[in-house]
Amino acid sequence: MRSLPQQPRAEPFPPPPAQRQFPPGPGALVLGLLRNRNLDWSGAVRALVLADERFCFSAVTIRVIGQGRKELTPELVAALATVLGIPANDLAALTGVDPTNGTRDPWCPAVTEVAKLIWDLRRLTRGQMREVESQAIAMSKRA
Repeated sequence: MRSLPQQPRAEPFPPPPAQRQFPPGPGALVLGLLRNRNLDWSGAVRALVLADERFCFSAVTIRVIGQGRKELTPELVAALATVLGIPANDLAALTGVDPTNGTRDPWCPAVTEVAKLIWDLRRLTRGQMREVESQAIAMSKRA
């Protein structure tokens, strides 16, 4: 994946559609950070489950967080910090939610590697993403 050339952006990143624009707040900020990593609501749920299996909820819940109707908990901020590859203290400063009140260690090494992969994938084309996915599936079948 890292050997694939990163393509320059052909056009500016479009703003999110109206149904994915949220009032300013911690939830909207977190969803914007997830969007910058090409994680939609369901992709965010899958990544969070990797970070901590306690976060097995629906994509609609992610939307509700963005709308500010569901509170960010310390545990969720810690898991999001891991998924986003952001130090938990930095995300705490941005959201106003201190993850040290949570009960989990926010730095699971395997999930941190996944966060790095997500960041590296952000500038690949759709075709390159399909190529990476095909190679990953082939590698998992050999394991």
